[in-house]
Amino acid sequence: PRLPWVPSLRELDAPVVIDVGRLRAGTAAWGVLAHADHVLVCTSPEVAAAVSTAEWLRAGGRMSAADPGLADGIARMVVVESAGGIAFSKNTLQADLDTLFAAWLPW
Repeated sequence: PRLPWVPSLRELDAPVVIDVGRLRAGTAAWGVLAHADHVLVCTSPEVAAAVSTAEWLRAGGRMSAADPGLADGIARMVVVESAGGIAFSKNTLQADLDTLFAAWLPW
């Protein structure tokens, strides 16, 4: 359902927020992401989630060389604080991610 209105995104003259759901290679979400000025990827501070998201961002959104990837510098990480599991602190993630860190949100 996202593909028919992807070309219309160019015509919008105001900020638009679109939740594309899970980012998987080859899905319709990539058509939307190709037109995005900014991409915010939400994750938890738990070690596995934070590390895999950071690596994905550093790889430009690619899991393999065949993946389309994102334009350079448009994607950043938003961490949603959650209880449970082994998690990084806000300060640790902020220092490690530097410019990839966008925000820390409470649950």
